[in-house]
Amino acid sequence: CSILPKNVLNTLDKINRDFLWGSSDEKRKVQLINWDTVTKPKWEGGLGIRKMESKNQATFAWRFLHEQGSLWAQVLRHKYFDSNLSPKFPHSDSDSDSWNVLHKGRDICISGYRSIIRNGLTTSFGHDNWTGCGPLRTLLSGPLVTEEDSRLVAECLGTDGWDLSRLSLIIPESIFDHISSQSIPLHRIGDDVRIRIGDGAFCSEECRQQQMNDDERKEKCSLASKKKDDSSFAVKPKPSAAGET
Repeated sequence: CSILPKNVLNTLDKINRDFLWGSSDEKRKVQLINWDTVTKPKWEGGLGIRKMESKNQATFAWRFLHEQGSLWAQVLRHKYFDSNLSPKFPHSDSDSDSWNVLHKGRDICISGYRSIIRNGLTTSFGHDNWTGCGPLRTLLSGPLVTEEDSRLVAECLGTDGWDLSRLSLIIPESIFDHISSQSIPLHRIGDDVRIRIGDGAFCSEECRQQQMNDDERKEKCSLASKKKDDSSFAVKPKPSAAGET
């Protein structure tokens, strides 16, 4: 599985456009509808034709998440993951094209599955969907230090239940109650398991459609976040060290 060159993707899109409008190298026809509209899902007024770049990126990210035993996925995972094997994808401008695509596509793919906790060692507390409400970090406001941002679910499990005392943010009661309602495995043996949400039909096709609408989704989320009540969170005061003022 690989990211195809831009010129190859553009050529594939051109083949689809020419077939749709009956164009050829000898005879060009007017394209009556914008290509971005044509490639929207049918329920959004489009024809459901795949835009090749979105399809390639979505398939690449989806296969990375679901074929972790394959050699190519292992190479990327060991190259870019933190030493604590945190599921959060680090990202920088110097990353390869493949990793840039995975970084962009991961959150979209996450929306189609949730993690079932077993030992909690492969699930991010804040960035993976393990409660069924989406990544908890999107529901909480306020800054987190790097150590907290990469915390695993296993680190928030105590001997008798959930232990959220390590978090600097005070969790809103509604979210705390939802976390508390999550079942904790008795023996905590085995890796966490990802399952598909809903009817189980979420696949790379749905991932592609979500990726096509990613900018629109981010804009809506940005507007919604501005309306959040700032009183929904608070930061715990840190005790001063001896001698500090």
